[in-house]
Formats: sequence, C-alpha cells, structure tokens
Amino acid sequence: MLKTRYSSILIILIILAIFTLIIPVSCASQYGTVQGKVVDRYGNPISGATIVIQDGECRPVGSVQSQSDGTYSYNQVPVEGGSGTFRIAATLDKDDVHLMENTAFFMIYPLKTTSQDVRFYSYPASGVGTLYGVVSSSKDMIEELDGVVYLNNGMYTIYEGNKYGQWSFTIPAGDYTIWAERNKNLTTYKSQNYTVHVPSDDNAYQLIYMPMKEQAPYHVQPTVQRNVVYGQVTQKNGQPLTGATVELCKYVTGGLEVVDSMKTNSSGDYCFYNVNVRSVSEKFIVKVSWELNGEVHEQSSAPFDVYYPNTIGKKHEHNIPVCMNVASNGNLNIRTSPQGARILVDGMDTGKLTPCEIQDIPAGKHTVTLTLDGYYNDTSDVTIQPDKILNMNRTLAINTGSITINVQPRDAKIYLNDKYAGTGSVSLPKAAAGKYDFKVVRDEYQEEAGSFDLIAGRQVEKSFEMVAVPSLSLTYISYLLSNMISSLASIL
Repeated sequence: MLKTRYSSILIILIILAIFTLIIPVSCASQYGTVQGKVVDRYGNPISGATIVIQDGECRPVGSVQSQSDGTYSYNQVPVEGGSGTFRIAATLDKDDVHLMENTAFFMIYPLKTTSQDVRFYSYPASGVGTLYGVVSSSKDMIEELDGVVYLNNGMYTIYEGNKYGQWSFTIPAGDYTIWAERNKNLTTYKSQNYTVHVPSDDNAYQLIYMPMKEQAPYHVQPTVQRNVVYGQVTQKNGQPLTGATVELCKYVTGGLEVVDSMKTNSSGDYCFYNVNVRSVSEKFIVKVSWELNGEVHEQSSAPFDVYYPNTIGKKHEHNIPVCMNVASNGNLNIRTSPQGARILVDGMDTGKLTPCEIQDIPAGKHTVTLTLDGYYNDTSDVTIQPDKILNMNRTLAINTGSITINVQPRDAKIYLNDKYAGTGSVSLPKAAAGKYDFKVVRDEYQEEAGSFDLIAGRQVEKSFEMVAVPSLSLTYISYLLSNMISSLASIL
C-alpha cells in the first residue's frame, strides 16, 4: 500500500516536471505570418523572386518564393513576446541582372497575419537615364561658367554657372554628343564636342571645358521656352461650353496620369502654361468632363506629343480644341393648324412662323406663345431638355365670326361700336368675337340702334327697312305762311 502511494506521488512529480519544461518552450515558439505581393516598378506581378524575412538585426529567419501571380506567404516567423520587428530582403534574377530590394522594418504579431508588399523599383529597365554636369573655364578645377548646353537631339538647357549648380537632362539611354556655347562681346565661344553614354536608370556625368578661346560664327543663343497647351471646348451645337473641367493627362505605363486641371471660362477657353516634359517628348491628351442634369459626360482629344520645352525645331504651342458630344441647349419643333402662326418664346418675338424648328434654346422651362390673326393667342409652358428636340403640335382656336348687315335705303350709314362700317350693306367675314353695338342713320329716316353678341365661328345677319320721317321743306313752309297770311287778311 505504501509502495503504491509512493509510485503515485512519483508519477505526479514527473508530470509536473514535464509541464514545467513544456510551458516556457511553448511561450517561446509562437509564430506570426507575413504575406504580400511582389511587383515591378509599374505594379505588375513578379514571379520567382526570393523573399527573405529578416529580424531586427537583419538575420534571416526564413524565405519563400513569389508565385506566378506575385503573391507570397510565410507563416513560420518566430515572435518572442507580444511582437517582433522584421523586414524583407528580396532578390530577383532577371534579364541577366541581379536585383535587390529591402523594405522598411515592420511589426509582426504572434498568431496574426501581417501584409507587406515588395516593389522592385529598378525592374524592368525604364530605358531612361540622367546626364548632368557643369561648364567650367578650367580643366583642372571647377570654375563655373554660364552658357547654353546643347545635345545633338536638339535639346538645350540654360546653365547659370552658379557654384554647386549643375545642368541636367533626363533622356533615353544611349550615346549623345554634347557641347556648350557662350556669347560675350558679340562673339560666340564654343566648347569641343563630347561623346557621352547615358545608361538606363543611372547617371552619367560630364564636365564641359570651355576655355573662351574657340570661336564660332556669332549667333544669338536661345532663351528659356515654355510649353503651352490651350484650346476651346464647345458643345455639340458649336456653342462654347462654360465651367467644364479640363484635365491635362500624360501617358504613363499602365494608364494616364493627371498633370493639371482647370475650368473653362465664359468663352469655353482653357490654357495650361509651362507644361513640364523632362524627357525628349511625352504623349498627352486633353480630357473634358461636364455634369449635365446629374449625368457626367466625358470627351477626350486625340493623343499629341509635347517636347522638352528647350528643344530646337519643335512646336511648343499646342491648340487642342475639344467638341463634346452633348449640348446644354435643346430644339423646339412647332407645328400649328392652321399654319403661319408667329412664335414668341418668353415674350420675345423669334421672327419665325409655323411650321418651324427653333434651335439652341437653353434647357429648362419656357413660355411659348403662338399668334395668328383670327385666332386666339395660344400660350403653353414647355420644358426643353438638353441635346433633345421637343415636338409641339397645336390647333389654334378661331376667335372670329361673320357679320352681315343689309339696310334700306342703300345710302344709310352703318356704325359698329361707334365706328363707321359702311353704307347700305356691310359684310365682315372675320370680325372679332364679342359684343357689338350698332347704329344705322339716314336723314329723314328713323334711326335704328341695338346690340348683339358675335360668337366665334358663328354668323350674325341683320336687315333693316328704315322708316321715313316727314320733313318740312322751304316750299312747304312758304306755302303754309302764304295760307296763314291770306286767312288773317280775310278775317281783318
């Protein structure tokens, strides 16, 4: 019994000892994961790159190869404590060139995944390098001398000759001829020609010695030039487009890069001054965007080349007009029955008669009035949509009737609304509808007067046989006076 108890105690002690040993090892063996993508200078994936994970003292702790899509993942990064500092040292063997890239240090946490991309900025070769140097009046030491530095491809730069200053060109890799010139006292001094090789993605240095002894035929040295890109943005109907966003975009690998942007003025004009081109030439486009009724419309110019501004024999002003495929105005096509109605828009006489299409009416609500003799004015509110034709068909309502008045005797005078209308017989086939007062008069006849309502499209006919009124003539008056005198005489 005692032996069994000692055996149990011994087993417990052994188990405790094992757990005591296991626990520290377990704490020291926690791992984190790092993953990411390997890309080239243009963002394209790179396969076969070696990814070495290094600790804070740049000691390797593991490595992995990038996959066909450029991705990599390593999940055995040992992390002591709550976190660890690491970096990635990547190598790439491509095109017989061994390339290396190191990332900045970053943190990896136990049992967590950290993302870290790697970019090879020098792959693939850009094919462009930098040529730089100074102009000196001494071979043995640098004595800066101002002048114009020329390349045999037409490029030049103005060198100020300041201490610690340098001239430079960013140009395609290759061999070039370079020299400098300087004007002084109406004399042109020229250095010798230098042949220089410019490597890709690297620098080439050249000191240009100009002893101010070698003379050349005098000529004026060029000055600093500016690249200008300008133009007008018009609508589909040819009208200038105000307030459109114009972007000057440069072609880069993988797409377009916006260089500058501005808004068109009231005349639809834009202008980009001092367009910078670092290499011999770069390709650009002008991109226009315009929001109309909540919809964004875009239009781009054709690509065009802009050269390094200080280049002899090249165009440095570029007129790039852009015509949008939409317009802010719309058209109104009007037809009436009957035809020939005059058209007024917002109270302004357009000088046009129906049928007619009125173009370039600003989008929005407008009032259209149609007028034609013999018909009521027709007024409508319309909404013009941009870059669309609104068809408008109207039947005009007649506002006249016919009045016929016949009077006996034929020389009687007829008045309508106190205006003389004629004698004997009056016919008004297109009289305005409404109420009329009439009066018919003739000497020695009783006057006829009254009123009537003329309804549009109806006819009013009136006939009058005037009643004669006896009149006192001079003969009859003389006769009466004579009889009166005779009667009085007989009485007396």
